[in-house]
Amino acid sequence: MPLCEIIITDNIYEFVNNDDAEYANRLKTGAYYGLCYVNSNNKFNLIIKTNDLNNMLLSIYHEYVHYVDYYKLGIHENSSDYRQLQDDAFFKLWSEFHASYLSNLHLIQLGKENIIPEDVCIQLTNDVTNYLNSSSVLDVETSIDFMVRTYGVYIALHDEFNDLEKFPSEILINQDFARIYAFLYKYRTFDSLIEKRDKWTQLLKQLEK
Repeated sequence: MPLCEIIITDNIYEFVNNDDAEYANRLKTGAYYGLCYVNSNNKFNLIIKTNDLNNMLLSIYHEYVHYVDYYKLGIHENSSDYRQLQDDAFFKLWSEFHASYLSNLHLIQLGKENIIPEDVCIQLTNDVTNYLNSSSVLDVETSIDFMVRTYGVYIALHDEFNDLEKFPSEILINQDFARIYAFLYKYRTFDSLIEKRDKWTQLLKQLEK
């Protein structure tokens, strides 16, 4: 695997802007706790915002999963142009789920005895409700990004606490998102995703209608 560098900074946007101002302008506004960034030399930087230790560890694990996903995608596509590979919005959304799932699964396993799964489920439900009520106009890509991350957390929780519902109605929103959740529940590894990549793309495109 190509080497990656972990960079701790108070300002992720500023770091990217110093390397590539045009790329920095493509970053969506909002709170960034971590970013898997392919710099102008086509090298991976895992940029982590200074924070408390738990959030920094979660961010490092999350961004490392992205790094591995894109490395594997490069092998599959026979390409080492990682910046171009990151332009695949459909794969990126799956990778956001994958990174949320694996990073949270790891932390849950480390501190399972201190977790009350019902409380986490209530928090996830509240987060979804608050998000949906946060604006009258939510663009499709941002909404999917938020939801697949949420599904990643829930599925990780379900893996460790099997008495939880397999398909929680509180966070599925509608049938389109229920199908996305069901897909992610089944295809949560890179190899399984690649085999069903066309189906994943089709599911996401249905939300654009």
